Amino acid sequence: MNTKKFEMRFQSPELRALLWPDKKPDAQLKTEKLIQNLLGIAEEKIEKAITLFFEALTSDLIHKSSCSKLKKEFSNQVKQLKGKTAEIAVKVAQVFEEKLKQSKKKKAKMPSMLSGAQIPKVFDRFPLEDVTLCKMRARQGELFADNYKKAKAILRELKKRKALDPELQESKDQDEGLVTKQLKKRPPFELNASARIFEAYDKLNANDVRMGNNRSYLLSQCPKSAVSAGLLYDVALQQNVSVFISSLEASEAKGRCNNFWTHEKLTKIPLQNGWKIEHHVSSIIAKGAKEQDGIRDPQLIETKLVATRKTAAGEEEARVLTHIHYDGWRDRTAAPDEKLLQKLVDRIEELQKEGVKDAPFEVNCKGGIGRTGTIVAIHWIRQKIYEELEKNVGLDVITINIPELIYAMRKQRKSLVSEKEQLVQIYQATASFYERLKAQNSGGTSIYRS
Repeated sequence: MNTKKFEMRFQSPELRALLWPDKKPDAQLKTEKLIQNLLGIAEEKIEKAITLFFEALTSDLIHKSSCSKLKKEFSNQVKQLKGKTAEIAVKVAQVFEEKLKQSKKKKAKMPSMLSGAQIPKVFDRFPLEDVTLCKMRARQGELFADNYKKAKAILRELKKRKALDPELQESKDQDEGLVTKQLKKRPPFELNASARIFEAYDKLNANDVRMGNNRSYLLSQCPKSAVSAGLLYDVALQQNVSVFISSLEASEAKGRCNNFWTHEKLTKIPLQNGWKIEHHVSSIIAKGAKEQDGIRDPQLIETKLVATRKTAAGEEEARVLTHIHYDGWRDRTAAPDEKLLQKLVDRIEELQKEGVKDAPFEVNCKGGIGRTGTIVAIHWIRQKIYEELEKNVGLDVITINIPELIYAMRKQRKSLVSEKEQLVQIYQATASFYERLKAQNSGGTSIYRS
């Protein structure tokens, strides 16, 4: 290795001040001689250790995970060094790490772009995405065009804004599960009933997502075990949930407690608070068009469950739970049949009218973010449209801002609506619902929520 090149690593004022705080010439000379000795004693090891942080400093692609890897590699290198060699390596790393932090701060101040506009001070506003219902179909086409170019840009922007939003700087670990220490501390989750219920339990990756006007959802990943499935049922029953939606394929997530609503799985699921859940009947309520690859016909399967227990007064309490399974919807994709997706939301609305007023409904898929977020977004948009109609706002001029909706959801559960195809499908489903209401209005049928 070139000696001059190595010595140049130590020429920054910050590093020299750290190595020689007393600024005594003899101390500086002594350390420089030590550095020269290092070149002959442990040249390769000290070079590798220092280079790890030097490269991190100059990299434009550095991020949290790679920084952690660099720290781990550096620690391994330091363990192999002894005495002053290790001491100097640590000091060098400290300076480089500080510079790395400064570099990240500068990057954070750089404006991000969406449709040519700089990030506003209000992170949850996307004014350029205010779209009236009559123009929703056209916007869907724009997002789909050129291999989803604009849809990808929106998803990138959502991710960047969430990373820079000051309100969320202390909540980066929010989705490790309901019972993480960080989750309990943050304002959006202080009122999270699920978090309170599960304080004594191990992990269950689920969150309450509240969208205002008493609309709330219990969103979760597929339970990892029978115990997790039991906890999910427990919190659902405590929150008066009577509707469960799953969008996993029947054969998906074999290592988890998939199909936790079937008779076979229910017999193995431990329940809390004296509850027992029995499988009563399942039926196919709708079928969709066959997928292009011919794997299966997507379909909606509705299952009726009955939960029973004895109250403290010795009386029998019974609740009917309805589970709807959208089978044939593969992970990281849009729903294979959009009409079937509309029928799913139709059925959710019907069941909500029959259940406890303002009770949330539960939605899950493999990770509880992509397909789950798509279903919730479409349902929420429908309720928003109903509300605007009840205010006598004209159907054609009702404005929906889908990126703002997704951002609000992601502040409560990470990465909801994770794929470009799913984002476009939300626009598609909104446009289709508008066209359906338009046709009903033309035919003299009421378009108001009954």
